[in-house]
Amino acid sequence: MKTIAWLKGLTWVFIFIGTGFLITQLVPGMSRIGLSIYNQGSLSSLFWLLMVGLAASQALFNDKLEIKWRLGLLLISFLTVYISYVVVPGWKSGWVPAVITLGVLLMLRSKHLALIIIIIGIIATPFVVQDLLATEEYSYATRIEAWALIGEMVKVNPILGLGPANYYYYTPLFPIRGYAVQFNSHNQFIDIIAQTGILGLLAFLWFITELGLLGLQLQKKVRDGFPKAYVYGMLASLVGIIVSAMLGDWFLPFIYNIGYIGFQGSVFGWLFLGGLVALEQMTLITSDQ
Repeated sequence: MKTIAWLKGLTWVFIFIGTGFLITQLVPGMSRIGLSIYNQGSLSSLFWLLMVGLAASQALFNDKLEIKWRLGLLLISFLTVYISYVVVPGWKSGWVPAVITLGVLLMLRSKHLALIIIIIGIIATPFVVQDLLATEEYSYATRIEAWALIGEMVKVNPILGLGPANYYYYTPLFPIRGYAVQFNSHNQFIDIIAQTGILGLLAFLWFITELGLLGLQLQKKVRDGFPKAYVYGMLASLVGIIVSAMLGDWFLPFIYNIGYIGFQGSVFGWLFLGGLVALEQMTLITSDQ
């Protein structure tokens, strides 16, 4: 990807196709049609947060867009959050990362908004957490126990882990709630430790940190308009992806949980985060000319 036109095209096509799915979920009688057209694997956690991250960032930061388009993109962002929370009820991996992504973008847009969001967050967080724990108390308790048991397994080789997907076969040796069954962590970071150990986790955190630092550097270098809005969108989306990773293995799908089909959704994250690297190269080429 050597020109901004390709990155623009990729972004607008994603938003356009994603909006098509949102419409099918809003129009009565079209929900099943939409689900039959759009592949289930592509509608993962990253789809929802990137729809918000890409659309809202252009609406909030791209001052070269006409106001009608910016309002339209903002509407798409709020519809995404609405559908992920109301139409798909109870799925935390859908609405939580999307809301976090939108919140980060609003905070980046205005210091006053940032202060308001922080205050609202401090007040609302205990109630939201209490509600989530009340509705999924069993799931939460089971996950905590699973993490503790996986921690026991990793003690065998904490530096390098147990190898790709291997811990899944050891889980029956560590009964969870009295049942000798196979289970997984439902957490990206725990999965990485279990499979690749402390070294693997450090490498992953290094990768995430470098992406964040790259975004912070680029926001001062790229031109106003689409490029700057894209950078802000990816910074917010990166935060959303980290939250998503805490709720499940959405960024690096675990074969025995989300499965191969999960890569159809995770590829969106890798693709658009890779856009930051492409933007960096474009900026370097422009500065050299």
